[in-house]
Amino acid sequence: MRNYSPEQLNRKLDSFYMIKQKLIKTYKKPFRKTSKKYKKIIELYNTVAQYRIKESYLYQNPNSEVPKDFTQYRNFLKQPVSDANLPDLLYFAKTYVENRLREKGIERAQVPQEAIKIITNDIQDPDLKDNMLMIYCKNYIIGKSIDNPNDFVFQAYKNAIGKEGYIRNCEKYIQKNKLLASGREFPDIQVRDSQKNIYTLHNVLKGHKNLISYWDLHYSTNFKSNFAKLKALKQKYPDLQVIILNDNPDDFDEWILEMPQNTDFQFYQMQMSNEKMEQLLPYGLNQVFLLDSTIIKHSLINLYHPEFEKKINSFINNK
Repeated sequence: MRNYSPEQLNRKLDSFYMIKQKLIKTYKKPFRKTSKKYKKIIELYNTVAQYRIKESYLYQNPNSEVPKDFTQYRNFLKQPVSDANLPDLLYFAKTYVENRLREKGIERAQVPQEAIKIITNDIQDPDLKDNMLMIYCKNYIIGKSIDNPNDFVFQAYKNAIGKEGYIRNCEKYIQKNKLLASGREFPDIQVRDSQKNIYTLHNVLKGHKNLISYWDLHYSTNFKSNFAKLKALKQKYPDLQVIILNDNPDDFDEWILEMPQNTDFQFYQMQMSNEKMEQLLPYGLNQVFLLDSTIIKHSLINLYHPEFEKKINSFINNK
């Protein structure tokens, strides 16, 4: 749709909206017992679906000239909403903030602080506001590997967020960065191999150069996209011990069936509660750890980062 003119886009979206509204009305008749809030959420979805596309259109066409009334839909962010967690609403609001940052010419280094101003000034629903502040706070913590709870930007987010639950969610990311920081000892956890033998992870790691990667059973295809990369690393550095931790041990038999058949890697299932496991998970399956015995030398580094080869060379050769 980014190739349409603003007028064409408006006509197309208006048409989609009307068709879906008719479907919603026909849906209501046989399901009269559905709660009022649920019906409001369906209508909210139909409304913000078109707003999300319009905001994305502006993001994809930053230099396009649009009619003055094209962005009137943005006023929607100044009113209460029936569900502040609706994915399309969050996508719309986040793209809006990105567009406002660009429209104001904010430099990348100033984005975390300026995002607070835009969100608090332009978004009125308290839960949606907190949701967006939490999203940008997380992005800041993850992107900068912040592990200090007294960091001044984090404190600014903490002061801006209204509900404690959103603040605690951000604090978890700081705690994770601290727990998994370079120079610290990787947590010693219980793991289970494919034969159901139980080990402590430190016994597996001691005395080796280790690469720890993660694999989620529910997203095994995502890991398989890393498989060739890891295999090439093992061939290039045969002394490197590659440890694969399955972070979703719901069904042992299914895990065994899905597990790639490769003797170069050691596959283990993590034996711990979901809450404790969450503290050890990377932010994405492309992120790995490089450990000298049990000590973290490189934390949460992306397999596909341009500097990865340099880092693993330095790690292997003790430079």
